[in-house]
Amino acid sequence: LAPALLAIAGSWRLARRWTSRPTLAALLLLASPAYFVSATSVMGDIVFLAALVWALELWLVADEREALLASGGGARSAACACLLAAALAKHVGLAAVPLCALATVLRAWEGPAGARPAADATRAARASSLMWLALPLAALGLVETWNAHAYGEPLFLRGMRENRALHATLLEPAWARSFAAL
Repeated sequence: LAPALLAIAGSWRLARRWTSRPTLAALLLLASPAYFVSATSVMGDIVFLAALVWALELWLVADEREALLASGGGARSAACACLLAAALAKHVGLAAVPLCALATVLRAWEGPAGARPAADATRAARASSLMWLALPLAALGLVETWNAHAYGEPLFLRGMRENRALHATLLEPAWARSFAAL
């Protein structure tokens, strides 16, 4: 129940940035059938969603704090922990790492139409904040190294190999399967 509530709260916080009705966005998430089914099961989808939305929200909070010359290190480290949790819940969580990097790069150049880009010092501070993204990647690399040692191969590569084998059998023409059976 806690990850489901965290996903709703994180979606509300994230929606506050882009809409005037964040409560509606959170309620739409809550009312969606896919969310409702996943939230009442033991699968990792809701844990992934909660970690993903909080990683994005905390990353953007850290960007805003650094733009105000305040320390964004606490929010940045919490965002990295959420990025790692999202990647551990589902490997597709790795896609949030370049998304956070893109958000930082775009915020470094944002401004009103026709305005000059952000000051060089601000751009340099935001560029250095991209180094934080190495932490969840390194931690995931350590987990995969341990998995390779414990299970003989990294689970990420094993999943890719098994997925490729499944697609090969599903996409193989029926006439080829009938000849293989002879």
